[in-house]
Amino acid sequence: MTPFNYIRERMAKIHPESDKLQNTGALTLVLHDPSDELLSKLIQTSWETLLQFCLRSKHASRPLAVKLTFISYLMGKWAAEELGEVTRTPKIALCLGDFFLESFLQCELITIEREYEGRRAPYIVRLLDMEIPDGKPLLVGTTFDHPDIIRGFKSPISQKPFLKDGSPDLFNDDVYHQKPYVQALDKIRSQGYRLNIPVLSQLRRHPPPHTLELIDMAGEIHELDIKHPKRQLPNRLLHLDGTKFRGKTKDSRWLRILSKWYEYQQTLKKATLIEKEEHGDIFWQEVSCDYRGREYTVEPFLSYQSADMARALFLFAEGKALTKEGYYHLLIHTANCLNVTLTKADLNKEKSWLREDYISLLKKEKIDALSLDKLSLEDRAEWMRKKFPTFLDKQGAAKFCAEAEKPFSFFAALLELCRYRDDPEGHRCHLPIPIDGAQNGWQHLAAISKDSEAGALVSLTDSPIPHDFYIRVAKEMIKIMPAWFAEKQIPMKHIRKGIAKRGSMTRAYSAGLKRIAINMYDDCHAEGYTNEYDITEDDTLELAKNLIEAVNKVCVGPLKTMKFFQKIAAKQLQRDGTEPYLTWVTPSGFRAKYEANLQREWEQRGTIRGIPGSTTNRIKHTLRTDIITESGDRIPDIRAFMSGISPNFIHSMDAAHMHLIAVEMKERDLAFAGIHDSFATHASDVGILKDIVRVKFIEIYDKPNMFKHIREMLMTDPIDGKSDEPQLGTLKISDVRESRHAFA
Repeated sequence: MTPFNYIRERMAKIHPESDKLQNTGALTLVLHDPSDELLSKLIQTSWETLLQFCLRSKHASRPLAVKLTFISYLMGKWAAEELGEVTRTPKIALCLGDFFLESFLQCELITIEREYEGRRAPYIVRLLDMEIPDGKPLLVGTTFDHPDIIRGFKSPISQKPFLKDGSPDLFNDDVYHQKPYVQALDKIRSQGYRLNIPVLSQLRRHPPPHTLELIDMAGEIHELDIKHPKRQLPNRLLHLDGTKFRGKTKDSRWLRILSKWYEYQQTLKKATLIEKEEHGDIFWQEVSCDYRGREYTVEPFLSYQSADMARALFLFAEGKALTKEGYYHLLIHTANCLNVTLTKADLNKEKSWLREDYISLLKKEKIDALSLDKLSLEDRAEWMRKKFPTFLDKQGAAKFCAEAEKPFSFFAALLELCRYRDDPEGHRCHLPIPIDGAQNGWQHLAAISKDSEAGALVSLTDSPIPHDFYIRVAKEMIKIMPAWFAEKQIPMKHIRKGIAKRGSMTRAYSAGLKRIAINMYDDCHAEGYTNEYDITEDDTLELAKNLIEAVNKVCVGPLKTMKFFQKIAAKQLQRDGTEPYLTWVTPSGFRAKYEANLQREWEQRGTIRGIPGSTTNRIKHTLRTDIITESGDRIPDIRAFMSGISPNFIHSMDAAHMHLIAVEMKERDLAFAGIHDSFATHASDVGILKDIVRVKFIEIYDKPNMFKHIREMLMTDPIDGKSDEPQLGTLKISDVRESRHAFA
C-alpha cells in the first residue's frame, strides 16, 4: 500500500464531523476532497521535507532521523498553507503533520521510536526506505521559463517567501530601492543551467555502495543491505578491518552509506525529470535567504549547492570560448576535483619540473605526504597537464575515476579538457569553475582582528605554497598532550583528517566541546582509526578539550574577537528600552535579525496509529515557545545570544560578501553560481572573478578599526562597548589583493 492509497482509504471510512475522530483537524482539512493531484503533491512534499531533514541530521544519537514534533509541525504547516489554511496555533499543523506521518508509518517507510530509554523520552522519526512507492519526485523551485525579476515578498515559482524569516513590508521596500542583496538574489536565480548528460550517464553506471560487509566472532561474513533494512543480524559484529560495528542506527560507516544512497536516489530521479522535460533543456532554480542573508536553493537535492553527484550535473546554459588563461583555470579545477595524496616518492619523481620545494616542507611539517590541492596553483595546473593522458581510455576518451575526491566533477572536468584538446579554437566551455575561501570563518575573524599570524594561516597574505591550518592545530595539540600521541603513534595525515580538521573548522562558528568530541569520534570511527589506534569516546572528549586550547593558541585575535561579540551583545540586550533581539544591516543592505528568547513548553496531544510498542497510539507533542510577559514583551536569553552572536554575525558577513560579488558579476554580465564562500563562473572569467572576490573582501574589512564599525552596527550606544575592544593586530587587509591562495 502507498501513502496515497492509505490516506484515501482513511478518508473514505471516516466522516469528518464525527466527534471521535483521531487527527480531527487534519482530516477536516484533507476531507475537503482535494483532487488526486493536490493530495499527491501534499504527500510528496511532506515526504521530501522529512527526507531532507533526516539526511541533514548530524546528531550521533539520531542519525538519519529527526524529532517527531519538529517535523510534524513543519510538514503540517506547509501542507496547511497549500490548502489555504492559516496556522495561527500549532494545533492544526501538528494534526495534519501527524496524519501524514501515520501514512508513512503504516506503509513501513519510517519507524517511530523513543530518542532514549524512558516513557517520557521524546519520539523521533527514522527512515526505513528512501522513496514512496509510485511517488513522483518534485522539482521544487525549478522552472523552465526564465524567472521575472523579484517584484514582491513571495516567489511566483516556489510560492514561498524570499526571506524565510522576514517582514514583507521591509522586503518590498528593499525591492523598491534595489538593495544590493536583492540584486544579488535576482542574479543568482536568473542564472540558467543545462544538464550535463554524459555525467548523468556516469551517475547511472556508478551508484554508491548499498551494502556493508561485517564479520562475526566465528569469522562468518554477513552482508548488511539497504534494500533489506529489516534483516536480522547477530550481535557483536565487526567491520572487516576489526573496527566495532555500532549497530544500524549508530555506526558511522553504515550511516554514511545510507545517507549517500538516499541522496543518490533523489538526485537521479530529479535529473531524469529534467532530462525528459519537453519544454526545453534550460532550467532555472529559485532561491531564498535565511535571517542572516545566506542564500539557499529551494530545491534540496538536485542543486548546484548539493554534493558532488548533483553539482557535477550542472552546466551554465551559455558557453564561453576557452582562452589560454581559461585552460589554466580548468586544469587547476580538474586537479582540485581529483585531489590525490602525493607521497615523498611521488614528489621526488616529479621534482625536475615542480616549482616549489615540497620535500623540505614535508620534513619541516614532519609528514610523509600531502594532497594535490596543497601544491601551488602553478604546480597543480602543470601536474594535471602532464597526468591528463593517464585518465583517458585507449580511444582517448575520459574515464570515470572512482578514486578521485569528487569523481563526478572530475569526470565533468576531464570531458571539457578532451573537448578543448579536440577543438581548441571552436570549443565553448559551459562548466562552472569554482574558487573557494580558505577556512572562510577564520578568514573573517582574522580580518576583523587584523591578526597577522591567523591571517597568514588562512591565506589572507601571500605565500608560494598554501598553508595548512589543520596541521598547525594538530601540532599544537601534540605539544599539549605529547604522551598520548607518543603512545598512539598516529601519522600526522591521520591526526589532521580524523582529529584536527572538522573541530578546527567548526570552532570558528562556536562549536562546543561535546559537539566537537562527538564529530571527532564519528570521523575516527568512519576512517577505522578507533580500532587502529585504540581511540575511545573518552579519548575524543579529552582531545576535543585540547583542540579548543590549540585553536585558541593559533587564533589569538579571532578568539578575542569572538569574546568581544559576546560582551557587546550582552550589553546591548541588557539596556533599558531595547528590543529583545539583535539586528544589524550588512554591507549588502540586508537587515539581519538574531533572536534567542527564554522559552516555555507548550503541549498538545496527538494520535499516530501503529507506533511500535504503544498501546494507545497517543503522542504528547512538546513545543518550546517564547515566554510572553503580561505587557506582551519577550525576554532575551542572554547566554544563548552570547554563544550565537559571533557565528551568526560572521555568516551574515560571508553572505554580504557573496551578494556584493554577485552584483558586480551582474553588472559585467558574467555567469555566476555561489555556495556561501565558493564562487563559480566560466573558466575564462575566473581571473576576473578572483579580482572581484578580493576587492569586495577588502572593501568590507579595510577599515581603521573594524571593532568600532561592528559596535556601530550592533549597539544603540556604541560608546558603551568601546572598552571591550581587543587590541588590533598588524595585518594589512589590502594584502589580500596579492594573495594567490586566499580564494583559489
